[in-house]
Amino acid sequence: MAASFPEFEAGDLLLSMRKLNLVMVVNPATRQIKWRQTGPWLRQHDPEFNSDGTLTVFNNNAYRTSLLQGDKSDPAAPRTTNIVRINPRTRETQVAFGERPGQELFSVIRGKHEVTNDGGFLITEVEAGRVIETDATGKIFWEYVNRYDAENVAELTEARLYPKEYFNVIDWSCPPNKE
Repeated sequence: MAASFPEFEAGDLLLSMRKLNLVMVVNPATRQIKWRQTGPWLRQHDPEFNSDGTLTVFNNNAYRTSLLQGDKSDPAAPRTTNIVRINPRTRETQVAFGERPGQELFSVIRGKHEVTNDGGFLITEVEAGRVIETDATGKIFWEYVNRYDAENVAELTEARLYPKEYFNVIDWSCPPNKE
């Protein structure tokens, strides 16, 4: 993706300093900060370079105080978690997912996002025990909720998409142990 970011070089690192609400691009060899921006995100993490020349971050937009005792999400907490897209040249930001009805998210810690091949997102919402995939317009076209029982969900910390060819294996058995 280096060609999409003429202001950076292949090998530069995109880092998130969550406690400082800071995202930056750093040359790992010289430790020079090439670009940085604080907010409008809050407690963000999981920054991504995107092939269209933008950056995205998972914006918790909440502090840990939005969790109840025992690390359960407060049902009354505002569902304002989102994915923010940043143009590093102009510093303009926009909410790429999470501001329209039906896109409500709430993740205080550990959520993740990945930009899919069609420009949508694969999003892991940890406290809700949920994974969703969207298309480029932000429409959710599948969702998985990791139910524990009728009242609770179990956390999900990460999801991955694999091409269907990944599962074209004829023999799943393990080779015998040769001791």
